[in-house]
Amino acid sequence: MAPRSNPRRNRKSNANAAIEKLTDIWRKTNFPEIQGKSGSMIVDVARRNRIRMPFIVRTRFCRNCRVSLNSGNSRTRIRKRKLSVTCIGCDRTHRYL
Repeated sequence: MAPRSNPRRNRKSNANAAIEKLTDIWRKTNFPEIQGKSGSMIVDVARRNRIRMPFIVRTRFCRNCRVSLNSGNSRTRIRKRKLSVTCIGCDRTHRYL
């Protein structure tokens, strides 16, 4: 009988591969509805499999209202070496070191 593979390791590697593909789609497209859907799917996959999202997605995507943040719908401030991004749609503030 062949040894079994670790399902948790396979699940996390598959989830990381899916997140990388969705991140490429999210970065390269110019359509806001496709960006929103792919970003929402990135959040869903990361939450379901308990893995971290890439830094660029975490800082440019509102996890509350699931909107891709840009200069038109967010406010970005740098204070005391800390990055603060506020979503104008839901008024949620994300703070990063």
